[in-house]
Amino acid sequence: MDIHHKRTYGENENSGLPMADISSYDLENLCLDKEGSHCDIKFLTSESLVSIFKCMQLVAMKNTKEAVRIEALGVMILIMMESNPSTERDKFGLMTLLEVLPKLLQKEAGPHVQKHALHLLFLLLNCPKMLLLFSNGGKEIDEHEETVDQSVALEDAVNLILEGLSKCLSPAGTDDLELKLHKQAIILLAYVASCGKSGFEILLKSVGPRGVNFLQIIIQVLASELDVEIAGCALARTLCKERTSLFREALILLNRLASHPIYSKATMEALTSSNPIASLTIDVVSRLPHRSRSFFKYDDAKKSQIEAETTDLAQLFRTRVFAYVGGKHIS
Repeated sequence: MDIHHKRTYGENENSGLPMADISSYDLENLCLDKEGSHCDIKFLTSESLVSIFKCMQLVAMKNTKEAVRIEALGVMILIMMESNPSTERDKFGLMTLLEVLPKLLQKEAGPHVQKHALHLLFLLLNCPKMLLLFSNGGKEIDEHEETVDQSVALEDAVNLILEGLSKCLSPAGTDDLELKLHKQAIILLAYVASCGKSGFEILLKSVGPRGVNFLQIIIQVLASELDVEIAGCALARTLCKERTSLFREALILLNRLASHPIYSKATMEALTSSNPIASLTIDVVSRLPHRSRSFFKYDDAKKSQIEAETTDLAQLFRTRVFAYVGGKHIS
């Protein structure tokens, strides 16, 4: 798959779930130099690129300065973008990369580093082999005697990645960068879910010490954002745009899962599995259609199209949740 091809929320022919829109990662701009022309790194040999990649990986891992980490990750992203997803990306020491990324996805690394690490993970999962390994929890390696240790290590690395990914969905303050980080994490989860049953099960997997799954975390993010008051904020217009964009991506994913003939029941069960999460889900779906309208009073230019789309998605998801909850009570 060409990594420069823009994905849309079309149907994945294998799963019936949405393919993630990766345009928000600004892939093309990462390949531009300061004058706006494309950088050409093809004059470097494959071996040289691998060496540079691994050096930058060490820099990002061992250095705690945010600016240094961002530069190192930027070089790694550029190199990986110029590689063929199917035939070349496994040259970059993917097992080691899986061990490095969890540390860079932690909240302590800062949202700028998290965003770059998330981008790198997305490119890594654009490799079919790595997406298969990831969605299967690292269990796809042949269970030969000489690979047992590697299989266990890979499974542990995937679990750490998932925990790090959950940190990218930690409640944000009034920072538009954190809202973008939330959105990109949801886009990545939608991409993983689109690969089929094993990918969808990633969203149901408990992560972190609280034992919540990604669907529940997404509902918690929406609830948190609905509680944020931005009327007196100097960046109200920017925050309004990013918050609504976050809502849109979350609602696209939740509606796709809630309407899927195979995954809808498990989705609704996850969102109503206990009284607290059921109450939170109902509260979110009740408030979203009304709040999504009010956010746009700050940005008339985008009001009609995005407001209508986000409100429709919110109303559709509310209908599905209430229908499921009502059906449970009747039965």
